[in-house]
Amino acid sequence: MSPSPVHMRLVFANLAFRISLLMALGPTCWPQVQAFQVQIMITSKLTSLDRRMVLRESFSHCSRHSYGQHSVEHHFFLADSDGAPEEVASSLLAEESQFGDLIFVGGPDSDPFVNRDVTYVLDRPTARGYRLAYGTAWLAQHRPDLDFVMYLDDDSYLNVPRLLQRLEQHPTHSLAMGYTMETPLDMSKMSICDLCNPCEWCLKDEALKAFCEPFPGLSLGGCMMLLQQCRLFNDEDDPTDCIRKGHADTLKVSSYFGSLSAPRWFLGMGWVFGRRIVNFLARNLDDLKKQGAADVQLGFWLAPLEGIHWEDMAGGFFHDYPMPGSTFSSGCSDRTILVHRMNDERWKDFDVETCELHCPATAIG
Repeated sequence: MSPSPVHMRLVFANLAFRISLLMALGPTCWPQVQAFQVQIMITSKLTSLDRRMVLRESFSHCSRHSYGQHSVEHHFFLADSDGAPEEVASSLLAEESQFGDLIFVGGPDSDPFVNRDVTYVLDRPTARGYRLAYGTAWLAQHRPDLDFVMYLDDDSYLNVPRLLQRLEQHPTHSLAMGYTMETPLDMSKMSICDLCNPCEWCLKDEALKAFCEPFPGLSLGGCMMLLQQCRLFNDEDDPTDCIRKGHADTLKVSSYFGSLSAPRWFLGMGWVFGRRIVNFLARNLDDLKKQGAADVQLGFWLAPLEGIHWEDMAGGFFHDYPMPGSTFSSGCSDRTILVHRMNDERWKDFDVETCELHCPATAIG
């Protein structure tokens, strides 16, 4: 017996209602999550075999947990080994033969020493900036079906299952996800009121004003900011010489980037780009800035793009290992996905059974 027209109308009406309800709830409420391919891109120095081995082991333990329908692959991106000492070159050859996850993209292996968390510009491409740019192009060419690239420092812990869960919430190839920063590049004209609270204390500080008077290119705030940096990083240097050098470096940075401030960028501990961003960077490889601090210049790489889906991972998702004096450190919790500034001692907090890092909940004094 065939269904009556009235029955069929009721069936179609019920189906239409269910579809409209699902659409109203949004794509993340659909019963099935589309499978995606994630590439983990790790920049590494030629001699950092120990860090690479630790990450391989951690990825192996994490892979025991279900990735669902998703596929995850990692590669380490390095400078060319041609100019490396024979012992290093031989070790790299054996490592590549055993693991097959080394990609040699060229460029410098390392950079001159710079103080931590200081924006800088070199007279040639920075080691990490070069590897990030050319490594991205390699992935776009050799893994064209990728959905996301997780860019990772080789001293970072990554909870891969938790990362995949987060990506399921943001299934867009326009995703840019990381610890978001927006910073000035030129501090010369910084207001003293941005540093002192209440600012009247500094405005009435005759010793400070007398010290800063010989620097006509600096506001009182700019002078004080550079003085603080000198005391933090170069305490043994003559403060006058240190401030002059710091001011010159600041002007060099802002001149190179052509801006007084940096567009939104991500801390270098790690970040995620969707396929659309990866392909854009690969197409424009030759024109990307590569001589600046690798994380800050990300902002200039992304600035021309329309429709980026920004996802800030501050607030305990991406963070430094908890330690005193670290601006970006946080205790480990059930939201931790990435932890930066790992070392052999801190890797002892890694649980091979659960893929969790049981680091302290607060910084240890």
